[in-house]
Amino acid sequence: MPTVAYHEYRQDRQKLLISCATIAIALAATAPQKARAQAFQGSPTTAAGTVDYARATPGSETITIGSSTATINWVPSDVEGVGNINFLPVGNTATYQGTTGLSDFTVLNRIVPTNTSRTIELNGTVLSKLSGGAIGGNVWFYSPGGIVIGAQAVFDVGGLLLSSIDLPNGFSTTASSFTASFTKTANNAGNVRILAGAQINARDSYVALVAPRIEQGGNVQVNGSAAYAAAEQLTMTFNQGLFDVAVPLGGGTTDANGIVHTGITGGPANVTPTDNHTIYMVAVPKNQALTMLLGGSVGFAPAAAGATVENGQIFLRSGFAGGGASGGGTGSLAIGSQGAATFTSDVLGQLDGAALIQATSGDVAFDRDLSLTNASGINGGITLSTNNQRRLTVGGDAVLDAAGNIALNALSGSLTVAGTINAVTDGTITLADGNGAGSIGATTMMLFASGITRQADPDVTNLIASLTGDFAAGDISVPGFLSLSADGDLTAGNVSAGTALTLLATGDLTVRDASAATAIFSADGTANFLGTVRAPS
Repeated sequence: MPTVAYHEYRQDRQKLLISCATIAIALAATAPQKARAQAFQGSPTTAAGTVDYARATPGSETITIGSSTATINWVPSDVEGVGNINFLPVGNTATYQGTTGLSDFTVLNRIVPTNTSRTIELNGTVLSKLSGGAIGGNVWFYSPGGIVIGAQAVFDVGGLLLSSIDLPNGFSTTASSFTASFTKTANNAGNVRILAGAQINARDSYVALVAPRIEQGGNVQVNGSAAYAAAEQLTMTFNQGLFDVAVPLGGGTTDANGIVHTGITGGPANVTPTDNHTIYMVAVPKNQALTMLLGGSVGFAPAAAGATVENGQIFLRSGFAGGGASGGGTGSLAIGSQGAATFTSDVLGQLDGAALIQATSGDVAFDRDLSLTNASGINGGITLSTNNQRRLTVGGDAVLDAAGNIALNALSGSLTVAGTINAVTDGTITLADGNGAGSIGATTMMLFASGITRQADPDVTNLIASLTGDFAAGDISVPGFLSLSADGDLTAGNVSAGTALTLLATGDLTVRDASAATAIFSADGTANFLGTVRAPS
């Protein structure tokens, strides 16, 4: 089956093969442990690896892992009820403990109810520790009906993976990496939901969420990288702090959103240049339109004053953008539709549907650079919009590359980019400020399009605008440099620049008044100056 692999934005790394070792170790499985008053409300069977259970204390249990990998099959005690299964009640604590000499471990908990459509709830506390008591080790949970992390849940672990998609071939690990292939073995695959109030702390590796629909409303902190992947079939690799997610054609999700983020996903900044603190959000539609909804707070803490390292990156992928696939659904992106949104790290987004960044019900802030690429003009372009006196800010540069149209609409409120707006499209760029009710500002604005609709006078120091056809520029004045060019006729009104002025046309050039310290005028056709030119040419 052909696949579409998301390999961008990663360093070269050795490919890992899924080992059969975890399957072979299953021969050493122990007999089921009867559920009593322990933390987890279910009976475990060791399917692979070395595991010991201490379950005599009411509301608490310690699961000791004696091998680098282990798999535990759980049968919930609630076998006849309906609705969600409270597998880890509030107040209960489950601790995964590595044995002496074990520097790390990964344990997969396969929780399969009698009715596989029922959702598992984890409402208590989950800890994972290495020998000596330090937080460490990686804890994975799989349940086909979905997983809910409750509002009072606390996870303090080395690494965490939550999935409603099975791992029928097991997984392979090294000291700092893993590879796993996820495929449905039950008829259904539920959602993974982290409720508001939930606290997840992965102290030294990763957080990974895999499901057809992911809702993250809690507080996820990771001293490493996070990956949220919405699909029904995929391969995930984690290596050198970076994730790879590969989704085959037909393996996407049928959910309308895939990922809905309203909480906090973050962590500390990189400490050294070799650190890779990254957040990935990948939503792949099967054969329908999908719109990933992002709000809340996403990104890592700022680097220390004077540090030369960055505070991580955020990669957003919706649909098969960049994968070269034909067919399947289209993936769009909406930021700010659910309220305020803050992104504290560089954002790089690729999609094959529309991108809508809107500050309408709350402010939207990108503290660093924003880069969006839309690969399909048929399915929409890129829109940055403000209304209701809200603010949309970009602390660095904004790079907008679309096959469709690009719109910068400050209907009220403000749209401000501290650095450069670089907008490139095969379609039309629209600038609108609601008849002066809003404002658009940047240090430098660079516009490359087939047409420009200007219903605003942006507050910029420098302006570069280039059209693939005729260009009627109107009156423009900037304090820095101004460059206007047309692959056709260029008509300008009163144009002035504080430093340099450039007017280029492959057809005719018509200018009423022009003023600048220095100027270049060039036309392959005729050049007509209707007024005064106050600049050397």
